[in-house]
Amino acid sequence: MDDNLNTNAYLAFLILGIALTLLVGQLLIRSGRPYLEEVFGDSKVAGSVTRLLAVLFHLLVLGVLALISTVDVPVEGSVQAVVTKLGVVLLVLGLAQGATMVLLAKLRERRLAQELMLGGVPTATPTDPLGPPEVATIHADGVVIRPAGNTA
Repeated sequence: MDDNLNTNAYLAFLILGIALTLLVGQLLIRSGRPYLEEVFGDSKVAGSVTRLLAVLFHLLVLGVLALISTVDVPVEGSVQAVVTKLGVVLLVLGLAQGATMVLLAKLRERRLAQELMLGGVPTATPTDPLGPPEVATIHADGVVIRPAGNTA
């Protein structure tokens, strides 16, 4: 087979794989942030977690893409090889998206369980009148405990 054709197929695979990864990553960022704002109750925390999850997603998928790009697939022709490898990339993207959704659902369930344990009273956040979590603690029985000297 012509080396120039193999190089073109390789580059096409990398370009398409990277484009798909970036597209799915942007969808995760845009759709995940409002969800995380509900989970954490704080837009700054939600933004930070969104960025951290996006970096993790991109690193994992691009790493797998790099590994897949070097694997020979037993098919006829460069086009079939690119399509087969892109199929594997799509499966990996789907698994990564699914794993991210499971993680987000678990975070949300944990937050809802905490609120239920507290009798529907949300935990203190930096914008609460009780102050940030390190200043005031709400226990399951509804008792607010503040460190000595804190009259806020």
